Amino acid sequence: VGDRLVVNGANVALPTTEASAIEQGWVKGSCFDGMGVHYFKDLTTQDSMTWVAENLLPVVVMFKNDGSFNALFFASTVVQQGLFGANTWEPVPLPNAQMCGNFCDDDCTFEDTSIWSTMHFYFNDHEAMKCCADDGHVT
Repeated sequence: VGDRLVVNGANVALPTTEASAIEQGWVKGSCFDGMGVHYFKDLTTQDSMTWVAENLLPVVVMFKNDGSFNALFFASTVVQQGLFGANTWEPVPLPNAQMCGNFCDDDCTFEDTSIWSTMHFYFNDHEAMKCCADDGHVT
């Protein structure tokens, strides 16, 4: 990773450290071994989620225990997997309950969608990333 990540079209600079994610009002989610601590951005609020799928920036960033950038995933409310394959997306789409597993929030519910497709990109050895107990919701 260089010194910046930008979502073209939306002109959104993605945080490259956990500290910058917090400073920019991203919402902390779960930590998954191999991925890291997930951070989400609701484009209509600061530091909280509206639980409206169209408000969610479709790029989720993940950080290692030391706060450095580890991975990201794309989230789509349109099923990207096809009848004969996943089209390079994760093998199966996630229903809302599984997508909400990425958040540490019992209020998680998306009423404007029921299914998500995700595609992960890792920038470090995913086997080396282990969550800490103090990461909050650890999976």
